[in-house]
Amino acid sequence: RTTFYYSMSEAGKIAVKRFLQEGHQRIACITDEEESPVLNGYREAMRHAGLPLKTSWVYEGRSWKDIERVGFRQCLVERVTAVICGSREIACCLWKYMHQASVIIPDELAVIVIGDDSLLEVLGNGLTAVQLPVAEVCRSAVNSLVGMIESEKTVRGSRYFLPTLVERGSVMRPPQTKQGE
Repeated sequence: RTTFYYSMSEAGKIAVKRFLQEGHQRIACITDEEESPVLNGYREAMRHAGLPLKTSWVYEGRSWKDIERVGFRQCLVERVTAVICGSREIACCLWKYMHQASVIIPDELAVIVIGDDSLLEVLGNGLTAVQLPVAEVCRSAVNSLVGMIESEKTVRGSRYFLPTLVERGSVMRPPQTKQGE
């Protein structure tokens, strides 16, 4: 048996590490219920950095409407400086919500999205994303399968693929007025 995989938890860690590089400490994570591995990576990276894990900085919604109605409002009230969005859909909803609330991304709120999409290039100056290596996993699996068919030999093992950061214009240093609170 051959296994090809990547880690959604690692994607959450990559996002937190990128925010930490810019000096963010008040980092929120908003996902839907299907994206708990992203939250696990977020929590692990925050603990590793010695930062507080405030329950009000995490929102795991049942639907986009739930996330928009409760999760985003929670972030504004808590005055976080950075948000990890668990999906492209959540990021688009966040963008719309923050635009309506006159919150400027990235000046007032930095954003990183888990999962990349060409749509993220056109929102504002573009939203930074953690690209999941789906295409690489598929390509490698197909090549391995073709190799096994051609050689008539079974290959066993596993191959891990790392998510990568796609830098755009949604991450910058946090406003100093929010960091000290």
